[in-house]
Amino acid sequence: MSVRNSRRRVRVVGAVGLAVLVVVAATLVIVLSGGGSDGGPPPTSAAERCRAAGGYPEVQVDFVNATADDAMRLAARTLRDDPRVAEIGERSREQTYDRFKKLYADKPEMLEAARLEAMPASLMIRPADDVSPERLADDLRAELTTADRVDALPCVRAAPPSQ
Repeated sequence: MSVRNSRRRVRVVGAVGLAVLVVVAATLVIVLSGGGSDGGPPPTSAAERCRAAGGYPEVQVDFVNATADDAMRLAARTLRDDPRVAEIGERSREQTYDRFKKLYADKPEMLEAARLEAMPASLMIRPADDVSPERLADDLRAELTTADRVDALPCVRAAPPSQ
């Protein structure tokens, strides 16, 4: 290889490297400025970032005791008109068990160990837009004394609770 070809190769590699650097820098500026969306500022809160990504926050409330379905339905009725709640989905023990069987259809050892009585009845609650899922979960832990578990899920990327 001649000296001339080596120099040419160094220049080509340098030019390609510079082009890649410019593209990366431009992409970074666009992403950090929030460009490419609606032209407004980029989302700042976790809830805004979640919604911008097509998700929504949720609070899941599980009831496992002997009267799980009844306790879940009573809690749902209590929360239907609560201004902190935008939407509520219900899942009975039997629905949870059916869902479990579908999810683990290819794992017979899991299916053999599963029992309907061990499945929770659950509420899937979408908080109102101005209510954080963490705050709502904290409130519900204190208010729903029959619940066995209350979890705040900052971003769920599936159909909303009623679907």
